[in-house]
Amino acid sequence: MIAVPERFSQTLLATADRCPHSAMLSRKYPDVRSHAMDRGTAFHRFAERAITLLVTENEEFMPYEVAKDLMNVVLEESSDLVVPASEQDRLRIMAYHFAEGFMVSPTGVLGIEKKVSLPTPHGPVTGRIDLAVGAAGKVVTITDWKTSMAVPSQDEFEGAFQLPAYAVLAMFGEPDDGGVPLAARAEQIVVEQLYPMYLNSDRVIVGRRKALLRQELEDHRDYLHRLVKHVKGQFENREWPAVAGSQCAICAAPDECPLPAALQETIGDPEDLAARWLLTDQAAKKDWKELRALVKEEGSVSCGDLVFE
Repeated sequence: MIAVPERFSQTLLATADRCPHSAMLSRKYPDVRSHAMDRGTAFHRFAERAITLLVTENEEFMPYEVAKDLMNVVLEESSDLVVPASEQDRLRIMAYHFAEGFMVSPTGVLGIEKKVSLPTPHGPVTGRIDLAVGAAGKVVTITDWKTSMAVPSQDEFEGAFQLPAYAVLAMFGEPDDGGVPLAARAEQIVVEQLYPMYLNSDRVIVGRRKALLRQELEDHRDYLHRLVKHVKGQFENREWPAVAGSQCAICAAPDECPLPAALQETIGDPEDLAARWLLTDQAAKKDWKELRALVKEEGSVSCGDLVFE
């Protein structure tokens, strides 16, 4: 028997927003995990300790040697996680990029890995805010760490459920440890997703950002209230329609989906696909650069019926 939720995590709501059946399966199999998920957990533990250390020592940057040692400590202590050698290598790269391409204003930090709850008439919406910074208070930046190998386009990022959800939780949510909302006085919240696997040309961690105004967030808060009521009703009535989409690739139990397999978009592990695409894309760019150099040197290069000149 799958119990009706008493609390609604933003992750559950994000899943239910796209596929109610997948949301039900995530409740049925709450312990389903993957190497990618454990990699994310390990990095969040690292980032929490690293930023706490920066705030304590009033430093904006972390030296690489300190970041490397801290990541190794986190990996040694995380016996509850399954992090194979290949994932540990990725995490060490992320620690290097954290040291190389991330800075924070210690005096502006409002919260680190802060659990918050947004009250609604049908149960609270819960979430964990990775980092909130806002020295002046009128503009607060919410950082969401992403350890995925794939970086979404700006359009994809702006269409994500998490974007306004995190901002609403920061502006109106109550911290579990008491006190006022993290962004109670803010008129604008900037939500950013940072991808520590990559640095841009300026040697800064790659990210996506969008600013949201208070009025927009008040409207989305109302939407979250309606969504909680709707999702709670689905669990009470045991009505969980299945909808095909990209979420099929991360479903907790695709074999229990009522949709025909041909309609499920289970195209493989998304992390492996992203990594393979990145490697292929990088190789293609390298080949294209070398091809252009050959064309410049020789005048033209033939490949079957194609001629590059």
